[in-house]
Amino acid sequence: MKNQLESVCTTNFRSSANQLVQRQSTTSVINNRSVAQQKIQEAAINSTQVNKAALVQRMVSGPATSGQQPVIQRNKHLKRFLNVISLGGRKAYVKYKRAQQAGQNVLVPQVPQPIDSEEEFAVAYEKSRYYHKSDPGNLESIDQHGLLNHTERIEQFGQDVRGMSGLGGEFAGDEKKGVFLGPKKLMVESRMTQSVVRAYLPASRTVLHHWHDTDVPSQEIMLDEKFRGGAVITKDSVYGQHVTAKSISDLLDNDDPKIQTILESVASQYEGQAPNQETMKQLLRSAIRNRRLSNAPFDNIQG
Repeated sequence: MKNQLESVCTTNFRSSANQLVQRQSTTSVINNRSVAQQKIQEAAINSTQVNKAALVQRMVSGPATSGQQPVIQRNKHLKRFLNVISLGGRKAYVKYKRAQQAGQNVLVPQVPQPIDSEEEFAVAYEKSRYYHKSDPGNLESIDQHGLLNHTERIEQFGQDVRGMSGLGGEFAGDEKKGVFLGPKKLMVESRMTQSVVRAYLPASRTVLHHWHDTDVPSQEIMLDEKFRGGAVITKDSVYGQHVTAKSISDLLDNDDPKIQTILESVASQYEGQAPNQETMKQLLRSAIRNRRLSNAPFDNIQG
């Protein structure tokens, strides 16, 4: 009986010992596997960071080999991202550069040309320019003093001087209203082609009012009720620096100070930014040469 009990105890002890060893072995294997997996993950992360750093370095500085263009390597996800944010421009640019490096003839997109500067100048010029007809004997005085209203003519000359009122008839004495002006079309159609001067008004003076309007500012213009073909009246004088009876080409050739004032008036008529004075002088010469603007002196505005 005693021997049987000892045998059973020995067997049970060995079984328990074996189970304990197995559990310790299993736990050790699990722990080792966990440590190994952690090490593998750390190595992968470090490898990814190294690859990213190397990629950024290549993108920024390129290879160290002298005399060669840096080769930029990007993965497909980065390429797609760059194409999206550049609206496809990156791909087109890459194709263009590759073709250029290969020595192929590349068609460069044409840049839209600006609008005709001479045309824009001519429009502004004709908005500024008006004509006035007077007696031949008045031209020299007008060129010097300008087109004076009735009050200033009396102050300047001690008496009135006939201008447009010299036409007689229903227009006699109307110059007490102010200074009469007209566009080129009116002057030509009315056959007022002799003893004509040009007057140039800035945009602030070409604000147009109807003859029925009241409280019209004296420096602005209003339609003439008697001469409805486009004639206008301004109550204020148009002084000499804005008026000329000479050919425009002569003013340009002689660098007459009036050219600066005339071009300042023209510049104010531009819808946008006006060119500088030198450019405007070139445009004026070109427009005259191309017969887009008249140039005749004194007695023939049809030239």
